[in-house]
Amino acid sequence: MRKQWFGDSRDYVKWSCVRREAGEDFSVIYAVMLRPDSFKDPSLDPVVVKFFDQQKNFDALEQLFPGRFEVMGDLYEKRHAEAYFDRLRASIMAKQPGDKTLVFLDPDTGIEPLGSAKNEHLLIKDIVSICSVLRPGDKVVIYQHALHSANWMNTFSQRLNKIAVDTQTELGDPFHSPGVAKDVCFFTLTKRP
Repeated sequence: MRKQWFGDSRDYVKWSCVRREAGEDFSVIYAVMLRPDSFKDPSLDPVVVKFFDQQKNFDALEQLFPGRFEVMGDLYEKRHAEAYFDRLRASIMAKQPGDKTLVFLDPDTGIEPLGSAKNEHLLIKDIVSICSVLRPGDKVVIYQHALHSANWMNTFSQRLNKIAVDTQTELGDPFHSPGVAKDVCFFTLTKRP
């Protein structure tokens, strides 16, 4: 996730999905997987960019989940993914045993493509590592951006079905709102008892 995209039309879909999955019972851990903004146009005034970035506060999302929201806003780079996900697993495990937890993983573009993961991708091994510390009933929601193919949601559903089997989770139906953001969907894995 890059701050430059915070508050765009995809956030309407993104947070509608997370609120639906969390209901009133789940604590939400938002793993922003923050990446540097990709502005490269020298005509942009850096004071203006800084002004808008300061207004984009991930902690403000706590209003959607009063008293049960945590942001992990560390900068994410694939080369430091192990340490990033170690901190996230520790945060999940620190929740009280009776608490229901939903972890939202928000990479720039979604799950790594076959054979060429970059910083903007969520690695399969990291999904598996998060699922390994979930308690029964806990959930992980994963952001996915469209591929350049007509069946892109099916492609990711098939990959996540395999992960679900391997991690003793159940894959729910994809959350998609083509009238608002046709190029994104969200997948939920729920830990089985």
